[in-house]
Amino acid sequence: MFSRLPTALLLFSLGISAYTPIAAAEVATAQVCETERAQSLRAIVQRPEFARAQWGILLQPLDAPEPHYALNENAYFLPASTVKLLTTAAVLQRLGADYRIRTPIYIEGEAPALKRLILEGRGDPSLDSTQLQTLAAALKAQGVREIAELVVSDRYYSEASRTSSWEFEDLYFDYAPAISPLILNQNQFALTIAPRQTGETVGLSWEDAIAARQWQISNRAITVATEAEASGIEIQGIFGQPILEIAGSVAITEEPVTENISILNPSQYFLDTLRSRLEAEGIRIRSARAAQPGERWQQPEFFALESPPLTELIQTANQNSNNLYAEALLRLLGVNPEGKAAREVGISTLSETLSALGVDPESYRLADGSGLSRHNFVSPSALVQTLAKMAKTPNFADYRNSLAIAGVSGTLRNRFKNTPLQGKLWGKTGTMDGVSSLAGYLEVGRDRTYAFAIILNRSTLTPSAQRQAIDEIVLGLSALKNCSG
Repeated sequence: MFSRLPTALLLFSLGISAYTPIAAAEVATAQVCETERAQSLRAIVQRPEFARAQWGILLQPLDAPEPHYALNENAYFLPASTVKLLTTAAVLQRLGADYRIRTPIYIEGEAPALKRLILEGRGDPSLDSTQLQTLAAALKAQGVREIAELVVSDRYYSEASRTSSWEFEDLYFDYAPAISPLILNQNQFALTIAPRQTGETVGLSWEDAIAARQWQISNRAITVATEAEASGIEIQGIFGQPILEIAGSVAITEEPVTENISILNPSQYFLDTLRSRLEAEGIRIRSARAAQPGERWQQPEFFALESPPLTELIQTANQNSNNLYAEALLRLLGVNPEGKAAREVGISTLSETLSALGVDPESYRLADGSGLSRHNFVSPSALVQTLAKMAKTPNFADYRNSLAIAGVSGTLRNRFKNTPLQGKLWGKTGTMDGVSSLAGYLEVGRDRTYAFAIILNRSTLTPSAQRQAIDEIVLGLSALKNCSG
C-alpha cells in the first residue's frame, strides 16, 4: 500500500488506471431531441452529490455560430490540464508545425585538446542521456581526448526554475518539474521503494545515481508482516532543503513501487551527466561549470542536438498531459532579449496569439502553461473558442492529432470504449484535487463536428466518479437528432 500526500496523490492520477470505463450497455446512446437532451443533462449536474459543485459546459458546432448547449459557459473555472489546449494552440500558431528546438554546442581550440566546450540549453524538453552519448561519441570520433573547461549555459531565457503558484507538496514529483533552458531526461528520475525483512526500513534504489546525489533521504518507512498492518508510504519534502522524507509502512508481501522524483538543480544535473558521458568515452575533463550571467559565445558551432518537430512535442504535451513539455513550450514563447521572466512574457505572447485567432482575452487568466497552478482561471468559452478557431487554420490537422483519442490513445485510451464515441472524440483531459475537465472535438454522425468543453469544480467525489459523470454528459451531448418539422 503505497501513497503520497492526498493532494499529490490526486494530481498524480491523470485519469487512467483508477478509471472504471462506461460500457456501451450502461449508457443511453439513442438520439434525442434538444429539449430532451437538456433535461437529461440537467438531471446529471443536479444530482445530490453535485449540490455544492460547479459545472461549466459548452457544445459548439464548427459549422454554425450558435451553441447547441451551454451552462455557465462564460464563468471562470479551475481548468486543470485543459490549459494545455491554449498553450499548444499558441505555440503551434506562433512557431509552426515543423519547428525544432536546436541545442548548439560550441568549441574553442582543436583536437586532441580543446580549450573549452560550451553547450547552450534552449529549453528542449525531449533531450535525454542518449543524445549526450551521441555528442560524446562524435567528439571522440573527431579525435578529442581532453577538454580544459566544460561549460553548460542555462541563460537562454530568464526564469526561476519553480513556478511560484504551484503547490508546495507537488514540487518533489515528476508532474511539477523544475523548468530550465537545460532539460535532461525530463528533469526527473525514478526512485524504487521495496519491502525488506519485517521490521526493517524499506529498500530504496535509484535509477540515476547522478540525480540521486542532489537529494538527502530520511528513510523512516518500515516493512510490516501483513497488509492489514500497513499504513502506506508517504513521500514529502522539507521546504527550502534538499531532503526527502519517506515515512509509513508497507507489507512484506507487496511488490516494489517506483515513484518519479523531480530534479532539484537541472543545470548541475545536466553538467554532471554530460561530464560523465564524455569521461566514459575516454575524454578527460579538467574543469566543469555552469555559465555566468552575461556570458556570450563567439566560437563556431561544432554540433547541434535537435528536437523532434513541434507536432511531436505538442502531442506529448496533450496526449500524455506532460506538464514539463507544456511549460517548456510556453517559455519558448517568452524568450526575450531584455531578460524578462520567460513565463510571464510567454503568457503575454500566448494571449496575443490567441487574440489574433479571435479568442476573447477576457475569457481566461493564466498563471502557467500546464494547468497545474490553482491560479489559472479559464471559461468553457475560452476552450471552445480556441478549438473552433484552430479548426479554421492550416494547423488544424496537427492540432487535433496532438489530442488523445477516445478509447484509443493517451489519457483517453480507457474512456468511451465500446461506445459510439470510441475513435470519434479527440480531447484533452484535466484532473486535480476537486477538479475534472474534458475539452476537444466530437464527431457526430458522418458530417458534423463539434468543439466542446466540460469543467467540474469543487467536487468532493473521487476523480473516477467525476470522470464518470463527465463521460455521461459527453455521451448525452453527442446524442442529438433533428426534431424540427
